[in-house]
Amino acid sequence: MTAPWTKPAPLPDIPGGEINLLHRSAWADPNKPLRVEFKPWYEVEPKPGVESVSVFLDDDEKNEIGFGKWNVPMDPGDYFVEISADNLPQGKHTISFIMTNYLGVAARSFPYTVTIDKQATLLNADSQLIFPPEVSPPPKEIDAFFLARPENQDRVLARLPVYSEPKVGDVITRYWEEFPDSVNEVDTLTLELSDIGNPLMLTFSGQMLRDRGNGPRYATYRVRDRAGNESLPSANVRLQVNIQPPPLRKHPTVKEAQNGPGTGVLDPRLYGVSGVTVVIPKQEDEDKEFKREVFWKGNGEEGSHHALLPNPSNKSEFLIPAKAIPPNIGAGRIVEIIYTVDTAGSRPEPSDPLKLTVKPIAVQDFNPPIDCPLAARGTPLKLKLASVPDDGTPLVLQPWVYQAQTQLINIWLTDSNSREEYIRSAYPVVTGVNRAMLPKTFLQGVRINSIFAVHVSVSFDGGDSYLLFPTQDMQLLG
Repeated sequence: MTAPWTKPAPLPDIPGGEINLLHRSAWADPNKPLRVEFKPWYEVEPKPGVESVSVFLDDDEKNEIGFGKWNVPMDPGDYFVEISADNLPQGKHTISFIMTNYLGVAARSFPYTVTIDKQATLLNADSQLIFPPEVSPPPKEIDAFFLARPENQDRVLARLPVYSEPKVGDVITRYWEEFPDSVNEVDTLTLELSDIGNPLMLTFSGQMLRDRGNGPRYATYRVRDRAGNESLPSANVRLQVNIQPPPLRKHPTVKEAQNGPGTGVLDPRLYGVSGVTVVIPKQEDEDKEFKREVFWKGNGEEGSHHALLPNPSNKSEFLIPAKAIPPNIGAGRIVEIIYTVDTAGSRPEPSDPLKLTVKPIAVQDFNPPIDCPLAARGTPLKLKLASVPDDGTPLVLQPWVYQAQTQLINIWLTDSNSREEYIRSAYPVVTGVNRAMLPKTFLQGVRINSIFAVHVSVSFDGGDSYLLFPTQDMQLLG
């Protein structure tokens, strides 16, 4: 006769696991006893009568664990017998049944194997997780330096003490919390066949540690076997965590600027022509000699600078070159200055920023106006049209403060007739004296004895804006 089966059905078999293991939910609820079910044994309805089934364990007819009796014909849904938990002993067993039909003839079924596990895992007497000696016990701590070591891979590993009868499918749940309640779960590890007999390591990731914050923390675990039986919580391990980024470090200052709380003002005419000095305030961890860098974040690439190394004579000072100053001269432009301290954590710690305003340079504070050597001295200069060669006459602009080859220059002419003509437009600056030609064709359109002007503007920021230089007025004579 066909073997019976159970409802709920056993868990699927896994390599190295128990055969037909019943989950504890199949038998632990007294209000939902396990069902042993049978295939109907008639293809044709029998005559009315009484039939019975006796269910027994391990091929022993005397070891009856369930019995059922019915009037036939039976409803298809009645082919089962309920088995209470106290009749399902621990271990691997076979379930069989004997059916006695209405004629009193008995027939025996094939056996059905099940495994029943009612024993919760017993943890080791010393059940605490075993953490690396570098981080446990307090006052040792888990810090960013420990997590940043290449061999630690931004994690802390803890070895699991051996417990009684590890089995394939055991689920180890680990907890990390402010109180040792074993409720704030981190993750689980399910044992595979290759894990049995080998040391087991539990991982506490650096990201999880950062998410759950600094301070005293407790690590515990539980073991739940594949049948669903759960151990008591392990003994807790107390650890100290100190990996969260600290508050922003105090803002730097600029030695040549007027400094306030988080702000500064730099006069580029009086200071900065040779560059400026960013000063990092004294740090609480100064003695650890962590690497520090300064970021001068100004207008565009030309107005910014990354200072990688300090002044050799003073490790708190970082030099910013003069070329990073003028691109930041302009309305509404602010240089943000920060420094970072690399504590060997996941990322360098930034400082509070200093917001630096670079004051404008007045037009008259640049060099004298552009000159025309052919013109007679005076105010304005006097230029005779008849003395100007057909190809024009030179204009000369002397070097100016912060001059650099990365700059661009405009030179243009205007006269009393509101004419305007550019003779240089966004033209690359040369170091030293800059020259251009004043064209005679423009002068021929200027009224004799009237005033015309030569204008100059220079861009310090790659063409984003231009600063006006002094204008040179000239009188054209016949």
